[in-house]
Amino acid sequence: TMTRSACRATTHHTRRRVRRAKKNSACSASAVRLKMDLSEYQRLPDSMTNLEVEKYCFIAFEESSGELALTTLKKLRELADRQWHTYELPSTELQNALINWLIQNGLSHTDQDLESVLVLSYCFGLDKEFFSKALSLYGGKYKNEFQRDIDHSEGKYIDPWWSLRTAQKSSQTDP
Repeated sequence: TMTRSACRATTHHTRRRVRRAKKNSACSASAVRLKMDLSEYQRLPDSMTNLEVEKYCFIAFEESSGELALTTLKKLRELADRQWHTYELPSTELQNALINWLIQNGLSHTDQDLESVLVLSYCFGLDKEFFSKALSLYGGKYKNEFQRDIDHSEGKYIDPWWSLRTAQKSSQTDP
């Protein structure tokens, strides 16, 4: 978990980088946009709101044009856990943007990449059809767990919190 002082230090560091970039550049203040590296995503607070996660996802999408798809994928994996812990589905706009990014970037079909796609699909509650297509290509050791996620998700989307509801129902029926 990121402490307030660490968060302030990160914010201070980012502001200092922006001031330095403005000073060293002929660009206007609105044109100055610094890329966040993976370590900055890793230092984001563990607990974020749905809107905060969405904001950083769109920043990662913006930044993806100038970096390897694998780097953006790692940034999105950092955000996936934070999204899951909001206990809310993201906006349809974000879900669609994430699916489009994953399709457009044609990640190799290695089990490692597919596992990342499946984890993102799970944490962001993406379309079950998209999840199923990725799962059909995946041959890794977590295939049964991912299949269970589909089996326990009713409706059109993967339910990232199905196991919490199952555990809650079990505890309510126990004497």
